[in-house]
Amino acid sequence: MTATTTHRAPSYRPAPATTHNAMQRLEAAYRLAKVDPPTRSTEVLAAVNEHPTAASVARDLAAEAIAAPDPGPWIEDALPRIQRAQAADALRAALREHHAAAARAAHPRMVATATEAVADAFSATVAQLAKAAGKLPDGPDPLDLEAVVALDATREHKSALAALSDLATFAGVHDPYLSGDTAPRVAALLPVVDVPQVPQEIRTGLGEGTTNPDAERDNVRAMFRRAERYGADAALIALARGEFGKRLRINLARDGAELVKRTERARIAHTYRTAG
Repeated sequence: MTATTTHRAPSYRPAPATTHNAMQRLEAAYRLAKVDPPTRSTEVLAAVNEHPTAASVARDLAAEAIAAPDPGPWIEDALPRIQRAQAADALRAALREHHAAAARAAHPRMVATATEAVADAFSATVAQLAKAAGKLPDGPDPLDLEAVVALDATREHKSALAALSDLATFAGVHDPYLSGDTAPRVAALLPVVDVPQVPQEIRTGLGEGTTNPDAERDNVRAMFRRAERYGADAALIALARGEFGKRLRINLARDGAELVKRTERARIAHTYRTAG
């Protein structure tokens, strides 16, 4: 059974990734970085939906016609109104049919654009976490409130929680890539944790010993064990402190292709093959 030291809700908790919220997750990262997004698809869709439907305009026109207006001017006004409403209906139908496919096709490019746009804000967040992490309690749960108070580190505690929450928002630009050998907690960290390339463990034919010890591989495993046992918050704080060597870094993946590579590197670090 996995052990934990606290029931505190995690601060690093990226929004669940779905095809329906991809644009919202991207725009949340832009807003956090105080950068205008290059596209405002959700605003466009909302604006289109605000236009009246042809059916509602037709009802209004029928009610007006009952009042027997002057036919000439009334028709000149009514025609563009119904035409505009019919056009809005057609636009809504077209967006319903094609928007999802267009968004999927554009998503990889939009992720790469977003990670570049928020890079400075992400770096500032990492620096904020590193500064706070150095003042937090030692041990597997650096956010233990009793220990924090004893160290008079409540300000750093608050700063660390805010930084972890911001890291989760930045991580949300990505859709976590899952493979059969990647635990969900590991996958959730990979958008912001750069895993180094390490050699896969080779065990003897009986599977009882390692023939190729590797310190960096041990660091990768230790970091993800920390996440599995104590949660992402504790693992990221330890990582910000440099507890797992110099090659494991908090760094936002540039694009989906890099995220896939990180996932493969994590898989290699966690698995082994038998010699012979």
